Amino acid sequence: MSGGIGDGQAADGAVAALADVCFSYGHQEVLHNVTFDVPPRALVAVVGPNGGGKTTLLRLLLGLEQPRYGTVRVFGRAPESARRRVGYVPQVLAYDTHFPVNVNDVVLMGTLDGSLAGTYGRRARQAAAAALERVGLAGLGFRPFAELSGGERQRALIAQALAGGPRLLLLDEPTASVDPPTADRLHELFRQLAESLTVLFVSHNLGVVTAHATHVLCVNRTADLHPISDVLSETFSTAYGGGQMVVLQHGAACQVVDPSAVLTAPHRHLAGEECAREGRP
Repeated sequence: MSGGIGDGQAADGAVAALADVCFSYGHQEVLHNVTFDVPPRALVAVVGPNGGGKTTLLRLLLGLEQPRYGTVRVFGRAPESARRRVGYVPQVLAYDTHFPVNVNDVVLMGTLDGSLAGTYGRRARQAAAAALERVGLAGLGFRPFAELSGGERQRALIAQALAGGPRLLLLDEPTASVDPPTADRLHELFRQLAESLTVLFVSHNLGVVTAHATHVLCVNRTADLHPISDVLSETFSTAYGGGQMVVLQHGAACQVVDPSAVLTAPHRHLAGEECAREGRP
């Protein structure tokens, strides 16, 4: 097996790995018996209905949440130990449009190299400039962040995530607030980034998924990872996992549906214990 933790992947070849993961908010189970491995330099589209657990899954990979059962590993480590190798762009950014910050300032925040006084060294500034060039914003570093278009703002936030030198990039609905041409350009950027790092992006557009992704991670309170070749060959109509988990439906109603059979299975870490049904611990 080529590659090790030192060059951006775990000893077993997986960038991110979940094994028998169950997660609950209080008594409400959100994810149940989730197991998958993400290979290096994959471009993974995370699809599923609203409330199905997509954002929670990203938070588990970031170490911001802990599973009730099971294990989460990023580059072979607990997620908290791997955070410096992970870049993240959240679904919604709340910011003060009157705050006097330019694009360079925003991107430099991602280098993790600033002092409490907000000063950055030459290496951090070089990393920020390289990240801006990588996302197509070279020359816009001194423009006020608030004056950017929606697509430019997303690119700046992606540059911020890239400035820290991640080997895994997590994007939560990165094209939700941009127009279709801008979304197409962003997805082409993600494809280019996946040539040198691993990218997971949440999407509701299955047409985009088939055009760009290498894998599809179907999430609907449980999850299953598929190579894009499997999805294309079945044209969104065949039930994954031998009909036991989800169906991708073709047309306007494209989404992951009906995970009920999986959700009633016992927790794999508790042999013989019945799974809690929705709304019960």
